[in-house]
Amino acid sequence: MIFPAIRDVIKEVAKVDGVTNVTSTFNDCTLKLTVTGGADIDIAKAVWLKKPTTVDTRGDISVKVKCASSGYNYTINFSRPKQEKRKMKTKDTTKHDSAYECTLSMFKMQDSINEVASGGENWREKDKPWYRAVFMETAELMDQCGWKWWKKQEFNGQQAQLELVDIWHFGMSIILQNMSREHFIHHKNDRKENQHLKEDFENTLDHKAIKLVATVLSLRNTMRFKKTFILERLEIFAQETLKNADIFDVKGFAELMYMFDLDFSKLFALYTAKNALNHFRQENGYASGHYVKVWDGLSDNEHLMNIIHRLNWSDSRLFYEVKDQLTYSYSKREQPCQSKPNNVEENGE
Repeated sequence: MIFPAIRDVIKEVAKVDGVTNVTSTFNDCTLKLTVTGGADIDIAKAVWLKKPTTVDTRGDISVKVKCASSGYNYTINFSRPKQEKRKMKTKDTTKHDSAYECTLSMFKMQDSINEVASGGENWREKDKPWYRAVFMETAELMDQCGWKWWKKQEFNGQQAQLELVDIWHFGMSIILQNMSREHFIHHKNDRKENQHLKEDFENTLDHKAIKLVATVLSLRNTMRFKKTFILERLEIFAQETLKNADIFDVKGFAELMYMFDLDFSKLFALYTAKNALNHFRQENGYASGHYVKVWDGLSDNEHLMNIIHRLNWSDSRLFYEVKDQLTYSYSKREQPCQSKPNNVEENGE
């Protein structure tokens, strides 16, 4: 038996553009919807419009909806069919060559975004405190693990993986910074020497990528962790970051990848998407403070995750698809009556 109020919710969701099927279960005042097709935010708004206030929602997708009357943000949960989840998964990457190509590509993308966000081609000479950014992102990763005993918290696996990707941004910057001291600071005006240094840089980068791949793949075959160890490992990783500010703890990061179920293909897809967001931020006034980081009740990171769930992660155009959808969503945002410059962060979270 379907209660009339729940039937109204189902009908409203079914009207959403792109939705092809809606199934539901309702027990103990908790509604569990499984929706095929449609945009996450549109589905959430439809549920919010018809859902009785006494009814809770459950599902593996969470979307915040802003109440027009109160101005508060409310979370609507629902699920996608298993077949849709399988489409979102990337190809299994246990092969060394595939992981190597992903890693090498990420190093090159990071070098590019650092040029945009951190001082142009000479960003290496700025000697930014990348270790501090790694440390702070590690703290944010801990927040996703639900460590606070004085309040109700839940483990947020998807956001935890995104925080891990943010750590990787700055970790690669440390590695690239160290390589720059060896290869780029001297002999800039000598074209012949520059070509030699460039080749040397590529060879060293190649070595770094191979080392990271070998470390992670070897750990995945030998390590076994209990969830209770995760916070302790994060603390050790943070301590190593402060202790050795000029060295990125590759082995520690590999351990975190394993613990948070982040393989190379998923790391590459999430990094590519976040890299697109970072470029989008810079192109829309992030450095000047005029970028609006929260629109329609969601942060840009949350918009990014919603977009990622709609895309094919193995698509070679993932970077451009993410930027296009961010541009569309940002252009349709509700304009505030009076905007203030946002706090500026460089190229991580």
